[in-house]
Amino acid sequence: MASFPTQGQPYTVLPGDTLTKLAARAYGDEMQWSRIHRANLQTIASPDKLQVGAVLMIPLEEAKLEAKAAGAVNRFATRAKGTATLVLAGREFPVTTLRALCSAETMCDSWVVDLPRIPGADPDFERLIRPKSFSPSELYLGPELIASGKIYSREPYKGKDGSRVTLEFFTATADLMDSTMPPPYEYANSTLEQLAASIIKPLGYGVRFECETGGPFDKVTIERTEKIGAFFARLATQRGVLVTKDNLGNVVFTRPASGAAVADLEEGTPFPEEWKAKFDDRQFYSSYRVVGQSGDGKDISSVVTDASVPASRQITYAQGEVTAGNASDSAKWRRASALRDALAMPFPVADWYNPKGNLWRANSIVNAKSDTLFIPKPFAFWVRSVEYVLDGGGRRATLSIIPPLDLDNLKEPWA
Repeated sequence: MASFPTQGQPYTVLPGDTLTKLAARAYGDEMQWSRIHRANLQTIASPDKLQVGAVLMIPLEEAKLEAKAAGAVNRFATRAKGTATLVLAGREFPVTTLRALCSAETMCDSWVVDLPRIPGADPDFERLIRPKSFSPSELYLGPELIASGKIYSREPYKGKDGSRVTLEFFTATADLMDSTMPPPYEYANSTLEQLAASIIKPLGYGVRFECETGGPFDKVTIERTEKIGAFFARLATQRGVLVTKDNLGNVVFTRPASGAAVADLEEGTPFPEEWKAKFDDRQFYSSYRVVGQSGDGKDISSVVTDASVPASRQITYAQGEVTAGNASDSAKWRRASALRDALAMPFPVADWYNPKGNLWRANSIVNAKSDTLFIPKPFAFWVRSVEYVLDGGGRRATLSIIPPLDLDNLKEPWA
């Protein structure tokens, strides 16, 4: 525990401490007190009075986050392809058992590693993995940084074959997914960019917009129990964009990838002998309706249909405050989401790397062909997530693929 307020480290409040004093020491600018406040909303009852003994997290500034990651990347530039390395609070641990899930559709990635452990033999390691340590972590596959975040859970094990510990990490944006929205609970005439700047950035996270997200929302009302991640996912859905994260832990608003495929996939050797998928037609509807109200109280609704569903199956979503254009985009997104959820397919591949020698990545396009999956001809799919696995069987990966999320031109592999 830091005895001086240090960026990226927990700090115990001492008598006489105030948020402005802590900000001046940690950032050299007392006006950044709100950064500390927003990062510790569950701990700080009143920003005017800190409780002595309370433990606060002093968040990193964006520039330091980027510099830290850049330095680590340079250090791993000579790391051999095909290896996995866990960096835990600056210490490196080679990994022989790994499962990492990187998704383009969520604000949070996760990775699980198994490490040998002799309790008490390495006090520094014990300190890093103890409960509530929240130790910072990076995961590298070869020289490439895949994700950075914190340790959130550990499972110690002792048996006849010795002792070990299974550690589970999440990108630090897990805190945004777990934490409820701070006040105020209503915004008027704010764009998605403005909302992200006023809610996410003060918590110490970088935010990047890679696409246009439309104009301001007339009015946005927030439930006091609504999670931050769910709130921004809800607004992103209205604009037909993805809210995700990058390998530095920045929040990213982007569009689903389109264009040329990074690889061609075809069922066959060396596929596993047993694997399966499930397609559920009950997730499809013949019409998708979005209803809501504009900022002036006018009722607005929009409907998109799916002619390929012969039955009369309707579903309605309450959207909250919308405009006519937003309601239309949201209805299209709901239909695309139904297609996404019903047709998500696991496509196992033999290695972490595609035929071009690059890591498989989420938010990319692949051409896939599989008689088992009812895809007799190559079809362009969007990669929603990649799961990297390393164990006694070697390296392998599973791509979760779905039809591309083109809201105005949805295509199905068997249409």
